[in-house]
Order: sequence, then C-alpha cells, then structure tokens
Amino acid sequence: MKENQDYTKLKDDTIEYLETNDENNLRRVATFVLLIGIGISILSFIYLSFITVPHRDYPLTQKEYVFNPSGFIASIGTLMGSILLWSLLRVISNISISLKELNANYTTKNFR
Repeated sequence: MKENQDYTKLKDDTIEYLETNDENNLRRVATFVLLIGIGISILSFIYLSFITVPHRDYPLTQKEYVFNPSGFIASIGTLMGSILLWSLLRVISNISISLKELNANYTTKNFR
C-alpha cells in the first residue's frame, strides 16, 4: 500500500514539475492570439462593414452608411482564424503535457 501512495505522490510531483515554462508560454501565446484576433475582428467589423458613401440627392454635403458584406466576411474570417489558432495551440500544449506525463509514468515504472 505504501508503494501506491509513494507512486501517486511521485506522479503528482512529476505533473507539477512537468507543466512549467514551455506549455504555459504556449498557452499565454494562444490567449494573446485570441484576444488580439477578437479585437481586430471587432475593429474590422466597425470600419469595414459599414462604409460611408455620398448621399444620392446631396453628394457634396451629406453621407450615408451602407452595409458592406465583404467587410463583414473579412471580420468573421479574422475571428474564426483566431479561434482556430487558439484551439490549435491549446491542443498542442495539452498533447505535450500528456506526453510528458506518460513519459514520467513510464520511467517511474521501469526504475522501480
């Protein structure tokens, strides 16, 4: 019974030790990419989806806002791209952590 407790303790310590700089930095980069992508997509939606054109009756003095579908598509594409990149980086980070855990478990079992 003591061996199982030591193994669990060793496993928990190993997991805490393994998830250090690389995976945390990758998660920070993923979050940064997501936040910047959301900000850029909001800005592009505001500035590209609604454009100003001269009014038909008063072209020199009045302007009207018109919806631009290509600007809307560009802003949605930016948002989807940032979400996709965020999820890809998170998956890579989780895979790296899982592989390190498996490697730690394998080496502790073989050296007992």
